[in-house]
Amino acid sequence: MSDAFVFHGRSPSDWTEGGNNGHRYTVYFADSPSEAQRLEIATMFETLLARGPVMTGSTWTWVDRWVSFTVAERWRAGETFFARMAELFHAMHAIAPLAQVRYSNSIGPTTPGLLDAPAHGWEADAAFESRRKELIREAVRAEGARIAAGALDTAEIALVPLTTDVPYPAPIPPKTSVVFGEHEAIVVGRSGRIVVAANGEGGRKFPLSYVDGDQRKVVALPAIYDVRTFTVSEDGKRALVGAKPVAPGLDALYDVTLATGECRKVWTSPQGSITGLVQVRDRAFVLTDKKLHWVRLDTGEELASVAAGGTWLKPLRGGSILASSSSSNKLCVVGAANDKLKLLAKLPTAGGCTIVETPDAIHAFILAGGTSTAFELVNVDLAYGGMTKKKAKP
Repeated sequence: MSDAFVFHGRSPSDWTEGGNNGHRYTVYFADSPSEAQRLEIATMFETLLARGPVMTGSTWTWVDRWVSFTVAERWRAGETFFARMAELFHAMHAIAPLAQVRYSNSIGPTTPGLLDAPAHGWEADAAFESRRKELIREAVRAEGARIAAGALDTAEIALVPLTTDVPYPAPIPPKTSVVFGEHEAIVVGRSGRIVVAANGEGGRKFPLSYVDGDQRKVVALPAIYDVRTFTVSEDGKRALVGAKPVAPGLDALYDVTLATGECRKVWTSPQGSITGLVQVRDRAFVLTDKKLHWVRLDTGEELASVAAGGTWLKPLRGGSILASSSSSNKLCVVGAANDKLKLLAKLPTAGGCTIVETPDAIHAFILAGGTSTAFELVNVDLAYGGMTKKKAKP
């Protein structure tokens, strides 16, 4: 297929990684597209990329005849990614003729005749973005309904799209007179104890501190190089910390007494960085990017593990059920009973996922293309009941 416009980076031999940071494209139209043409482009863009190797990304910004945006990879697609993008721009050219396309991540010599984009004046188009969000929600719901249809027939755990939007609950800031930095990580325990990890050099989170009345007290942790994640114990007196140690070695789980700074290593990860922690009484669930582990806090004994690694961990039903999500957009639901862990479900999602438990339901908010779409996680209790039910003796 020949191009009717200048296309820099159509099939690059090398490029900078864009799966997480975004593949950026900048387009120069032959004439400024009308409002109707822009909306038609939005429809084509979200429809064409609803499935396949390319995933829609950032807000589009416009100035004069220029537009710039990023897209992401659903998987490491290589040639199929660039083939789909070429298809996209030819479809865009059919709606509003293009003069040039520049792929910013391409490594190599610049294509002759390229014009430089303006340095200032870039703005989003509210009507264009509204149309995109509407289409993204429709596509995510349609894909969710397709996946869930078979599971519902067999009473399996499924993500069922909600036809009406459920508002995502806004975070409630901790009530304290202590002022926190904008980028500090804050955890509030059941007791109300507030524990904070401050950003250090090189993006490291260190040290820990806690709020005592109207004072912020720093906890010295010489054994810890970088705090990966942490949580507050149920009594508010201790913090459980997943961290990289100062000495070379694997990530470990530490039990820190806040008042004294005593730091006891409880357990060492066999592989993978620690990404999430949940305490339930005298035990801890420890998530790494490889597995979910169940550990006794007093002895450090590992009771069980299951292949449900991810980037965050959420307790459900008081900690008898755990949810984790991976960077590859997979939601894992794990049951914990009788010193055993069982993977109850591994569900694909169209983007990043946040779980919110209410008294009546478990909601999942899937973020794709900058747009949140609400789902309900169903049949969780049914699946957990099947796990714990004792088999009748023959």
